[in-house]
Amino acid sequence: MKFSRYNLSLPQYPFKDSTLIYNTLTKASVVLSKELKDLIGPQAGSLCHQKSLVEEECGVGRDDPSGRLYGGSDPLSKEDREYLQELKELGIIVEDEIDEGLQLNYWYNKLRFSTVVWNGVIIPTTDCD
Repeated sequence: MKFSRYNLSLPQYPFKDSTLIYNTLTKASVVLSKELKDLIGPQAGSLCHQKSLVEEECGVGRDDPSGRLYGGSDPLSKEDREYLQELKELGIIVEDEIDEGLQLNYWYNKLRFSTVVWNGVIIPTTDCD
């Protein structure tokens, strides 16, 4: 799992120990508490988007003493897994294999070459002020 490249974060908002994360692609926003942010990774919502950057520069895996997310012996609780699944459905986190640029190109081309026609009628009136 990795954070979406389309996430924007606002640390210490709306509270001191929380971070607001907004996904510009899905228009989803969540507020992560410090505990949840630490569970996901030490640089939650930062500009470290690609797996290599997350592992090397952000220190994911090295700063996880509990080993809960990164292959340690302490598994995630059911509640943690449900929360991560919700973040995935909102587009805040995505699978490592996902190419978000390719997904955006697909979405754009789908709209561009769509055969859906929108019709409108303008009816002028002589009853103007």
